[in-house]
Amino acid sequence: MFRSREGGANGRLSPSQVHRVVKAAERHGQYLCVTLLNGLKDCTSRQATYQTPVAADIAAHVRAVVTRHAGNPTVAMFEPANAANEGSGNPNIGPWYQAMAALIKSHDPAVLVGTGGGNNSSDPARIAAFSAGKDIDLISYHDYYAPAGNPGPRTGVFNE
Repeated sequence: MFRSREGGANGRLSPSQVHRVVKAAERHGQYLCVTLLNGLKDCTSRQATYQTPVAADIAAHVRAVVTRHAGNPTVAMFEPANAANEGSGNPNIGPWYQAMAALIKSHDPAVLVGTGGGNNSSDPARIAAFSAGKDIDLISYHDYYAPAGNPGPRTGVFNE
């Protein structure tokens, strides 16, 4: 779930916009992975900062969204950020993911938290670092390649 074209404050979906999406999913019997931030600047004007402790404005947004939907089975999981910047070698990505996951679970202990990344990292040490937090429940690994026919070294290409 990303921001709408109108966007909320700083390019995020506002808590009320997230609520509308959750209610729509409920009506249709669907489950959601609610993505709280984005790591790609072409998707949103508000990116994760990877600071620990978590930046105050981001923490406030997380608290508002998670608290409102705590215990709601429609929200199957929260993802701190889509395509988080772990591929850049940011040494704080692991602690940041753990801090975000702990913040989420402090408001909804039973919800799943996934990483939502991997877009630029094929290094097993980096993958282990961002997925090692005790509050991380699963890895949502995004493997991208160049769709113009120039796949990267991590991509399996299948021909029929």
